[in-house]
Amino acid sequence: MKNNSFQVLIVDDEADLCEILSSSLTNLGFDCKTALNGEEALELIKNHEFHALLTDYHMPKISGIELISKVKNDFPNMFCVIMMTDASEEEIKSVQSHGVDRIISKPFDLDDIDNLFDTFRNEKLKASAI
Repeated sequence: MKNNSFQVLIVDDEADLCEILSSSLTNLGFDCKTALNGEEALELIKNHEFHALLTDYHMPKISGIELISKVKNDFPNMFCVIMMTDASEEEIKSVQSHGVDRIISKPFDLDDIDNLFDTFRNEKLKASAI
């Protein structure tokens, strides 16, 4: 892990979206890795330390909420953000009950993602300086 870098795992079955998100967050100084499904993400988590997870809700094999549940079980302090399209109130409540820290509605403004992760990093840096 790079010194003082924040590790973000981006998971989405749309490779183009993974690349866009990774590029944007990398430009802000984050160290990003991507996975195209939950199984790939779990393999990466075994071998890397991540501070945050950004995942899609609807994915093949393992859904975003299943992924977050597994991650939160092993890494309860990992910052987890899920991206959802046209989520019902019931889906939102279900997602929140699984330990999701933030829900982002698709389509989203890339600046909103950047600001969310920049705020997360600043809060972590402030907390570690105390």
